[in-house]
Amino acid sequence: MDYFKELFQLKDHRVIGADTLNNVYNFARKSLISLILLETIFLYLLTPYVGNNAFIWYGITVVFTMWRLHDAYDYKRNPERYSLQRWHKRFVIRAWLTALMYAILILFITPQLSDYYQMLVFVIILGMSSAEANTLSYDYRTAIGFLLILYIPLFVTMLLLTKVETIILAFLLLIYFFAQANIILHSYRQKKTLDSKVKIISEMEGLLHEKQELLHSFFEEAPIGIFSCDTDCTIINCNEELSTLFKLPQEELIGRQAHKVFSHSTSGELNRVLRGKPLVSEDSYLLPNGEKLLLEIKYFPFTDSNNKSIGLIGLVDDKTQEYKSQKQLELIAAQDALTALLNRRGFEEYMQSITKDVRYGTYYSLLYYLDLNDFKHINDSLGHGTGDIVLINISRRLSRLLTFSCEICRLGGDEFIIVIPFISTNLEVMKERMDHFAQMILEIFKEPLIINNTSHKISASMGMVMVEPNFKDVEELIRRADIAMYQAKASGEGTSCYNPKLDEIQKEQFMLQSDLHHALKEDQFLLLLQPIVSISDDKVIAAETLLRWDHPTKGVLTPNIFLPLLLKSGLLWEVTWWIIEQTCKDISSWKKENRWNLDYISININVLQLLEADFAVRYLEMLKHYDLNCSDITLEITEQTLVENFKNTKEVISNLQDSGVRFAIDDFGVGYSSLSYIQNLSLDAIKIDKSFVLNIENKISDISLIKTIFHIAQQFDYTLVIEGIENEKQKEILYNLDNTLVYQGFYFSQPIPKQLFSTKYLPAKHSTIS
Repeated sequence: MDYFKELFQLKDHRVIGADTLNNVYNFARKSLISLILLETIFLYLLTPYVGNNAFIWYGITVVFTMWRLHDAYDYKRNPERYSLQRWHKRFVIRAWLTALMYAILILFITPQLSDYYQMLVFVIILGMSSAEANTLSYDYRTAIGFLLILYIPLFVTMLLLTKVETIILAFLLLIYFFAQANIILHSYRQKKTLDSKVKIISEMEGLLHEKQELLHSFFEEAPIGIFSCDTDCTIINCNEELSTLFKLPQEELIGRQAHKVFSHSTSGELNRVLRGKPLVSEDSYLLPNGEKLLLEIKYFPFTDSNNKSIGLIGLVDDKTQEYKSQKQLELIAAQDALTALLNRRGFEEYMQSITKDVRYGTYYSLLYYLDLNDFKHINDSLGHGTGDIVLINISRRLSRLLTFSCEICRLGGDEFIIVIPFISTNLEVMKERMDHFAQMILEIFKEPLIINNTSHKISASMGMVMVEPNFKDVEELIRRADIAMYQAKASGEGTSCYNPKLDEIQKEQFMLQSDLHHALKEDQFLLLLQPIVSISDDKVIAAETLLRWDHPTKGVLTPNIFLPLLLKSGLLWEVTWWIIEQTCKDISSWKKENRWNLDYISININVLQLLEADFAVRYLEMLKHYDLNCSDITLEITEQTLVENFKNTKEVISNLQDSGVRFAIDDFGVGYSSLSYIQNLSLDAIKIDKSFVLNIENKISDISLIKTIFHIAQQFDYTLVIEGIENEKQKEILYNLDNTLVYQGFYFSQPIPKQLFSTKYLPAKHSTIS
């Protein structure tokens, strides 16, 4: 099978080498004249039997043969006339045309001959084919093709003669063909093997020469120091780079033992290198001028052809600048670019360093996690440049105040960490010191910051963690401090110390957030309505939709418990659309029952939801779907979130107002009041936060503030809604201030289910509007 596979692979063989062409054309020049003589003999033998047909065959055959002979001499005189490929193609075509003429002789002329002459022609043809195949043997593909063109007609002719002896000769011819093909293949294998060996030897000689040149060039021109030692580890040679590096003549280095030049490499280690074990060593070298070099030395064994050790080679790389740069990069990587304090990476490296201190096993340490309050508002309203100035000033104040052994880090954004290590082994002492240092840290926020000639009051929330001896989980420390800090922020007390109960709260919050993902699908949300009434006659003129969560195990929960979790989980948007659609359904139903007599129902909406790409379109389409007027629903947005996102939401609010949508500012007056926002947006209503009403009976200042807000509302033609009226006295005071007010609060009604609201405050059902 391999024989036939190799035979058929010859069809892919291409001859384009000059040596091969030289050989085939050289053989052609020697053999083609003899071939013409044989063809002439053929003419003499055939003429008596086939007449003029013999002359025709002879003329064409001699033309092809002479053509081949002409090409052979032309190639010798002017080989550049054609490319190698074209010379080869001419040779192949003319050789195969000659074989074709012999085949024609066999097919058309031989049957006309007597048995004797037939056998004579066959024998002569076989002789010529053998000679021709030998001539063509340098071109294996052409030789095999020549034999196939010649033998196939001969084989067929022998079979067609239908004589026993010719049939036997036909199969002998077949055997003869494969024998000749095998000879050609054998020659092909030998030549291929010989060429491969010659090529390998040539490549090896070239490679050896290149290696010698490369080694010499590397030794002399390499940008690193190189030296070689004998079996006694004595330096016997070194390059100029090593001499330049050490600022010594080569003569002073040659003859010294390597372990005395490179003191960190012992004689024992170098002996192991001689025995075949490479070595990489970090070392140093003191120059004559006192400068210290930091080096990396690679030692390799050097052996002869019998793998016997004859010495070692050393490569000396100057790492001085690299080590300095690395130290500088490590310092930069661990340092906050803005404040020059440690960054998160620097903090982690610092914590790892103190955990290795022997004192860490017995001493308590303190960690404070500091977060600036309302820092985002500073960035948004005054710009990030001002925010950066605030961070730089806070870091400087901390650094000036905490001059004792501690570390201050800026973890990121407006978050700082302060670590005070190894304070005491006594737990009671630690509790006292924790409060003491906390007061010191918060002291820096008492004095306002002066930025661009403007005073800014900055505050912070701080979580505190007492680090127990041998506690080495840095991420857990940060987590605990973070929980404590958020507890401090939520409580408004400024500081909070971590305790395991905070983890329970955190876990409960996590479970609630997980439950929220099922609340909407399982229809656990409830919508309540709280009446909005005229203060003069307690007539219900509107209502506010309020959300409650009927938790399967915790009962009914108010928004202050789950609303932050809705926002954090990204579910607030979906729930808000549910509230809007439920409210649209209720109003549409009451209108069809001819019971709708309210001015509007208000819905609280997070101002960020207005930034949805299709909010306005989707909202207006929903109103149209339920056949509602845009004024049937008022969208309430809190003043704080409006101010924080004013630039982004102004266009959306204005477009919705142009379509008739009503807006109200909720919780007005809590920390962010700005007349410019009220003036620019021209909203429909202001809802005064209940904190202004809470102590109105006892605080005259709150009454003055409410009067001011009344005046602002009148100037801009806003409807005023007072929230949180809980008793008769509060209502009476507000009535005396302005009897056109509208209000809502527990005094008139708590939030109630919409079914009860419709029963109590909407007209009875009359007829359905068709």
